Amino acid sequence: MMCEIHIDRGIVVEKHSHHSEQIGYVVRGKALMIVDGKSKIYEEGQGYFVPSQSEHSVEGIEDTITIDVFYPPMAEFK
Repeated sequence: MMCEIHIDRGIVVEKHSHHSEQIGYVVRGKALMIVDGKSKIYEEGQGYFVPSQSEHSVEGIEDTITIDVFYPPMAEFK
């Protein structure tokens, strides 16, 4: 399942986990991701991976657009 996700500057997606693996690409902007306690800033043109069941959060440092793929597809998005 593929999604375009918009995260406005200053918005925080609180720490959570899910069964699906998640792989993403930053189309525009900059965001801080914390995955299993490890912080990294991702910018336009960079990709990331979140393993299944990993606790993670995201904060928009700038207005950010990502393309994320979840496998298996998440029931919440169906």
